[in-house]
Amino acid sequence: MKNIKYILFVLVCLSFTSCLNTNEKRSNLYFLNLKGDVKSILEKKYEAVMKFGEISKGDIEENYSLYSDSGYAFLSNFKRDGNFKDIVNCSSSGNIESLRIMKYDRHKNCIESVKFNSEGYLGKKIISKYDKNNMCFETIYYRSDGSMNFKDHFIYDKNNNISKIFVYRSPGSLDCHYEYKFSDDDNLIETIKFSSDGVKELITTLKYNELNDCIESIEIWYHDYGDRKFIIRSTYKYDKHNNWIEKIEYTGENEKLKSIIEREIKYYN
Repeated sequence: MKNIKYILFVLVCLSFTSCLNTNEKRSNLYFLNLKGDVKSILEKKYEAVMKFGEISKGDIEENYSLYSDSGYAFLSNFKRDGNFKDIVNCSSSGNIESLRIMKYDRHKNCIESVKFNSEGYLGKKIISKYDKNNMCFETIYYRSDGSMNFKDHFIYDKNNNISKIFVYRSPGSLDCHYEYKFSDDDNLIETIKFSSDGVKELITTLKYNELNDCIESIEIWYHDYGDRKFIIRSTYKYDKHNNWIEKIEYTGENEKLKSIIEREIKYYN
């Protein structure tokens, strides 16, 4: 589900300010729903298969990353303040495929994310701009040749949660826009995607468990030749900090086995 990946990407790549009751700065750990002093997370995704009546890991997914980077696994490293230090994408042998380094201003706003390939050459770059209230209003995504790939412009609601994102493929050329709804406890519960001319293309609804991890995602795509519906339901195993370390995903109304995602989480303390 590409839309879910884009939603997660938007929420965690920036240190958004959330003001539900305070002006407290929210970290990347907050938007990833991670508890405790997390130092790093190594994450891998496998095909889920049934063997001898038990759910088992099949082939590993070859391109699995928070970003659209290649690699068999990705390692997220966090600073003490809960924001990303860097993200490493690894090959099947454990070698570095790419490295993405984040830079912050004095207000702990993520202002730049730069990708380097395995040979250390500069690749894609993401630049974020903030207003006087430290709210990100624009993020620009650049290709490796320095040209702009696309740009996001953010609109916020009265609680300083994202209410709309306008996506531009070139200056002044609107590609699409998204509208967002949040629950009273700050969970994203609905996104709607519109085409450049305002036609509704996609609705995504999300449900959560008592630990605020998503247990159901339903996408409905609207087309002239008929609507399409995609469902993913998830079950979790947790560590002692109530951070999930295994997620099993099922697809469709009949909950067909889809994938197993494993996390190895390390803590500062």
